[in-house]
Amino acid sequence: MLNELAAYAHEHRSLEPGFTSKTARWAIWLSREGRLIDVLDLHMQEGDRRFAQSPDLQQGELIAGGVTRSHFLIDTAQVVALYGVEKLADAERRKALAKHDFFIELLRNAAVECPVLGGCAAFLRSEENLRAVQERLVAAKAKPTDKLTFRVDTGF
Repeated sequence: MLNELAAYAHEHRSLEPGFTSKTARWAIWLSREGRLIDVLDLHMQEGDRRFAQSPDLQQGELIAGGVTRSHFLIDTAQVVALYGVEKLADAERRKALAKHDFFIELLRNAAVECPVLGGCAAFLRSEENLRAVQERLVAAKAKPTDKLTFRVDTGF
C-alpha cells in the first residue's frame, strides 16, 4: 500500500505554493559563454516544452504597488526579447520595456544562486543580441505572445 501511495504521489505531485506547470514554445539557446547558438522552436521538437515546476506570479502580484513586473524564466517573446514592441503604442511599449527590464533583473538576482542566469541577463542587455533573436523569431513566424525561455549549453 505504501509503494502505491508513493507512486501516486510521484505521478500526481502537488506543486509548492508559488509554482505551476508552464509551457514554452521557443527557447533562446546560448552557449555557456553567453553566445547565441539558435532560437529553438520547441513545438516542432516536443509539442511545446512543459516545465513541471515553474515560478508563477498571479495577476495581483504582477501589478502590486504600481510596479510593472514580469514572470520569471518563462514569459512572452515580447517581454523576453522585445519582439514586436515596435508595433505597440507608446504607453504599451513603455510597459513592455519595463517588463523586459524586470525580467532581466530577476535573472541577475537569481544568478547569485545559479550563475548561468547572469549570462542570460547579460545577453538580453545587448541590442545586437536582441536583434539576432528577433530576426530568428520573424523568420520562424513566431507571435509576440508565444512563451519564450532559455536553453544554455545542452540542457534546460
